[in-house]
Amino acid sequence: MEDKLPDDQLEHFLRNSLKDHSEKPSEDVWDKIDYSLDHPLQKAPSTKKWIWMTAAAVAGIILYLGANNIYLNNKLKKAIEFNKSISHQLPDNTIEKPEIKNSIPQQDAATNEKVELNKDSKASAITDLNS
Repeated sequence: MEDKLPDDQLEHFLRNSLKDHSEKPSEDVWDKIDYSLDHPLQKAPSTKKWIWMTAAAVAGIILYLGANNIYLNNKLKKAIEFNKSISHQLPDNTIEKPEIKNSIPQQDAATNEKVELNKDSKASAITDLNS
């Protein structure tokens, strides 16, 4: 394949000028190489380990939520049954609605007596104040 490339003068120049060139590595490089031969590189943590740990955590969360759901459902069913058993023992009309009056109790400033005003008297009092 190199035979088919065109003859390039730059390539010939670089080859001829760098033919005898060599560079010696520094002492630091040799020290690092020596150290790496004596102390093998530590392996990075396996991704399989992390996958298994994540899967175990997800499975634990799912089991916890499932058990909690079953426990709370049983507790709710017991509460409903208890309320049903109590509701049969109570009379039907135990709660009475309070009577709502259309009057507001007011206190007369002069006599210090409570006076009941209904809607009509309030309306007339407001119109008296406005005029």
